[in-house]
Amino acid sequence: MSNQESKTKNENNEIQEKFQLKQFETILEWTGWGSLATALAILVLMVLIDSINLGSETSAIILIAIYLWVVSWGTGKLVKDNPDAWKYYLYSWTAAIALGAILCVLGVTFVPT
Repeated sequence: MSNQESKTKNENNEIQEKFQLKQFETILEWTGWGSLATALAILVLMVLIDSINLGSETSAIILIAIYLWVVSWGTGKLVKDNPDAWKYYLYSWTAAIALGAILCVLGVTFVPT
């Protein structure tokens, strides 16, 4: 492989890495704002509609929305502070989201209403 080919390949890898970083930052931002909007919408609906009460399902949805908001916001802050370690943060964020989903399902399943 010539020097020019390896240089072009490195430039392509760098462009692809920057694109993936921007994608991850966008996912974090949308997840954070979306989960915050979900929690606020549920709380507003609870106030406006009398038939919605704070049962275990509603509590679990509110808690998971707040959890997603905090985890996404925190991970986004870490990625902006140290963009070189974004892949590590991607794996950690994915594990935190999976753990949150498992805890939410367990909470709805086993917490009595």
